[in-house]
Formats: sequence, structure tokens, C-alpha cells
Amino acid sequence: MMGRTERMESIDPIWEPIPWDTADETAETMYSGFIERAATPIHWREVPFADFPEEGLLGHGRQWFVDHDVGFFGASEEEDLLLMDKVWFGWPDPPRWGLASRPRGRPDCAWQMWGNFPDPPATWTFPEGRSPNA
Repeated sequence: MMGRTERMESIDPIWEPIPWDTADETAETMYSGFIERAATPIHWREVPFADFPEEGLLGHGRQWFVDHDVGFFGASEEEDLLLMDKVWFGWPDPPRWGLASRPRGRPDCAWQMWGNFPDPPATWTFPEGRSPNA
């Protein structure tokens, strides 16, 4: 993993902590969490903005998803996951995608951020016709 100075000076990193200037120890924990989740097959579903459920989704209303750039949601056996598709990305902004998770079915828990990255892992799948790089 890149050290803090190298991360902060990189123009096109393969992964970046949140915030980007995070101390090395915290960034290493975040990166390890990202790698663990990147190895997990996750089928992402697109957030249904045009037909958003009245009762909300994962404990949040439509505007919360808009405010946080959430484009997709998914789940593993243990976690609910969010995939942020940033409106502004690329240097000097963070990479396009961001990942967050929390214990599955626990809307009372805070979302844990696992960093930003330019390309989703190959182990993740997306709805038919919805390429993550479109």
C-alpha cells in the first residue's frame, strides 16, 4: 500500500482513503476492508430514483441517496453496502467510486467508508445494460 505522502502526491491512484489525507494506520485499515469487500462477489442494484420507495431504502429517503452520490446498493451475508458514483471525480477530485458498508439490516448503525477507487472490482456484477463505466 502507498504511504501517506505517496497517496497525497498521486494524480491517478488505484485506491484512495476517505478523507484522502488520512493517517497511514487508519488508511491501512480502510484499505484492508476495501480489499476484503473487493474479493466478495456482490450483485449491485441500481438505486431506483425514478420510482423510489415511499418507505425509503436501507433506512434513508431519496434525497439522502442523492446527497451522498449513491448509485447502487447491495448486500453480502453480513453487510448492506453502498456504491457511490461521484458526480465530480478524477484529479483533483477523488476517484469515481466510493464504498460504504454497515451490518446487514441495521439502520441504527453508521456507514463505514472503505475508500474511493477508479474501477469496480471484477468480482462485482451490475444490472444488465448498466455498465459501471458508462
